[in-house]
Amino acid sequence: MAISNNSTGLRPGVCTSSTRPTAPYEGQHIYETDTDLTYVWGGSAWQQVSGGTAVGNSGLVYITTATASGTSSILNVVGCFSSLYTDYRIILSGTSTSTADDIYIRMLNGSTPVTTGTYGWAYLGYSSRATAPHTNGYDQTAGAYTGMSTFNAPNEKHHSKLDVMSPYLAVRTYFLGQGVGLNSGLNAFNFLNGGGYQESATSFDGFQVRANAGYNLTTTVRVYGYRQA
Repeated sequence: MAISNNSTGLRPGVCTSSTRPTAPYEGQHIYETDTDLTYVWGGSAWQQVSGGTAVGNSGLVYITTATASGTSSILNVVGCFSSLYTDYRIILSGTSTSTADDIYIRMLNGSTPVTTGTYGWAYLGYSSRATAPHTNGYDQTAGAYTGMSTFNAPNEKHHSKLDVMSPYLAVRTYFLGQGVGLNSGLNAFNFLNGGGYQESATSFDGFQVRANAGYNLTTTVRVYGYRQA
């Protein structure tokens, strides 16, 4: 890296995609003249840090992680929605409950769960033990369904992803999710697609993952924002 003069500023190592340094050091920057992209060596791989549509206008940006360790039926993820992004992805990994139960998402204002206004959801599910798909849907105040099946076998691990559209904007919030899980006690594998909404035209800055009271929740939740131009 060099400084040539005040008008051109810093100049990283210049190479092509086929002539990158063979023994890079952690934090080393390079600029590829054939791709017009900048990379930094992160210790094990070159990571693209600027330039190109993939970095500039698309992709997921990590925001935060929250965990529940089986001592409460709720997990609040506070302050994860903001004006930086319009849409978000929520990943729930290794989710289980102490008693067979469903899992829902409630929106938060600060740390206060929103129960006014209606949450609606519906899902289409498949099971390895069933010959036909199963469906369900509700309009209620409990929360939006995460896209996971009922936990027929407590303490089994389920995984799901939930896209949340426009939670921070003062418009109706929509959800679109998928879930998978193995209920070993029933020797069944479940897969569900689901969607839902919160009808209040309210700006929300967080969300709550919840089961029924007394049904302790274990999960790891990661939140990402959809990068936008």
